[in-house]
Amino acid sequence: MINALTLHTSFSQKLKIVPVGDEYKTEIRKSNSGEAPLAIQMGIAQISVMIQILVHGLTNKTDSLVAAKLGANGLGFVLDESDDRYIEFTLAQHIIKNLPPLMSIFVQPDNFDPDYLQSMVTKLQVSSLIVPVGRYTKSMESLGCRVTATGTSEALKEFVNSADQPVQIAPTDASLDTLHELPEDELRPWRELNQAHHLLLPCTIPPKELTSVLHRFKPAALLFREGTQDHAGLQDFPLLQAYIQAVHSIEERV
Repeated sequence: MINALTLHTSFSQKLKIVPVGDEYKTEIRKSNSGEAPLAIQMGIAQISVMIQILVHGLTNKTDSLVAAKLGANGLGFVLDESDDRYIEFTLAQHIIKNLPPLMSIFVQPDNFDPDYLQSMVTKLQVSSLIVPVGRYTKSMESLGCRVTATGTSEALKEFVNSADQPVQIAPTDASLDTLHELPEDELRPWRELNQAHHLLLPCTIPPKELTSVLHRFKPAALLFREGTQDHAGLQDFPLLQAYIQAVHSIEERV
């Protein structure tokens, strides 16, 4: 009898298997893009997508390795020189080469030339590009990685209605802090959006309050843009660890 099994595919596709009965029926549902299964039921097992934790804006090797060791599922790096968390391409490449296998890599570029993007995706083993919704092009769908579109909630909702493939979305004007307080009729469209496209949401709710919040609304991922306005890079390891432990404790109850 299988007690539990966790499968790692790509970001937002880490699947937990737990026993649910003695039947042996098999059903596999794939995403519209034909990527890894988003949900699988195997009679004795039920698959549920686990909440992912993305730490974005890392600036050095030590912080990146610590974040990975603490249990982050994805690490994000900024190659946009206008951002105070910017790091050079060669530094990002060095950091990524030293990360554990299967770590999801998110990159925020400032150059959207197709040839440059293809080279960057290959050299940095990018799992997802972080792209402003206004810079998204159809050619990005053939780069061999996912796209995480950023923008206002209204812009993203309009965008996903026209996208040919599901994309991850990271609203710049919404967070788990605000969404979980919405009345049910206003929260329902966000649930549908999360199911179709995977929401990456910032969160500043105290870890001890996270359980009750996630029972009401469970995004695909919690997004930590580490550091403050004055200090770039990861600053608060104990807080990150507390969030990861809180999320894992919730998943263990599923």
